[in-house]
Amino acid sequence: MKLHLLGLTLLAALVEAIPSSTNTTIQKRATPKLVVAHFLVGIVDGYTQADWANDIALASATGIDAFALNIGMDDWTDTQLALAYAAARSTSFKLFISFDFAASPGFSDYTNQIVPRLNLYASDAAQLQWGNGALVSTFTGDGFDWSPVRSAVGHALEIIPFYQAAQAHQDSTDGLFMWNAWPSEDNQPIDQTMSIAGDQFYQSQLAGSPYMAGVSPWFFTHYDAQTFNKNWLYLSDTLLIDRWNEILNLQPQLVELITWNDFGESHYIGPLHPERPSVYAPSGDSDGAIQWAAGFPHDAWRKIITPYIAAYKNGGPVTISASEENIVYWYRPHPKGLSCVGKIPDGIQRMIPQHKTL
Repeated sequence: MKLHLLGLTLLAALVEAIPSSTNTTIQKRATPKLVVAHFLVGIVDGYTQADWANDIALASATGIDAFALNIGMDDWTDTQLALAYAAARSTSFKLFISFDFAASPGFSDYTNQIVPRLNLYASDAAQLQWGNGALVSTFTGDGFDWSPVRSAVGHALEIIPFYQAAQAHQDSTDGLFMWNAWPSEDNQPIDQTMSIAGDQFYQSQLAGSPYMAGVSPWFFTHYDAQTFNKNWLYLSDTLLIDRWNEILNLQPQLVELITWNDFGESHYIGPLHPERPSVYAPSGDSDGAIQWAAGFPHDAWRKIITPYIAAYKNGGPVTISASEENIVYWYRPHPKGLSCVGKIPDGIQRMIPQHKTL
């Protein structure tokens, strides 16, 4: 059987602090501190506009300002972008495109793949405008020259991509985003908790230009060599709280939650889709992430995230309100030392011992 690992035992009593609403639309503000969530468009080929509206409502209620729409070059990409923007137009929630160069190297053909989409959505009512223009991001694409894209798009752009550390320089960008929100090194687990060393490195390369920091609650994936060849667990027992406390001290200009719906890597905070199991196996794998995602809701993590978002935006500590109390816990469904058939994920040996989890 495959090993199921969705959570560990941590008990946190939190009183929810809902950020106050505002009638000022995001595009009319210069550079407010915003929190966005990474959304994989590549796994939602069957989404309807109602599905998008539901996710937008849940994210907005959490205090999230926008979705970073991670897109590849799938057949349904443009259909789903249209549905997403249509669903967001009647709300204050915003969207922006994050081009996934790792999944789709063809984005280097910017004339046919990037420019038309930015020309279509950069001035859309649902597009996130921040800083100098319409926000644009990426997953990798290190060293890509954005200058001809700027020239070809008829709207000002604010380009804040994720470039790996070795390519963490601006050149033709306006800022940078650091994807690595887990204790790891070269995509491998390490025996230590998350630190701010990566944030400080990226900030040192930016000289005051906008920095978008990543926040994630967890990372577990169990794909074999015949599929994605990813089989590890990063030390995440207390990561969500620890990372948010780092963010409150760092106060970056932007924060990106990783992720809203990446079921394959287990760091989703959005809803499950028992009625649409295809989201768990987008590669056509027979079961995919359904083995470690189906039946493991992460919705309660949003209860924790909400007051931290409010504290980040307000520039202060997490505040307590008497309006509502919540107890949020997550746990291991199997003992740490359980034997299993198949290759054990790297990193399990680094999990906090069971007798220290409360």
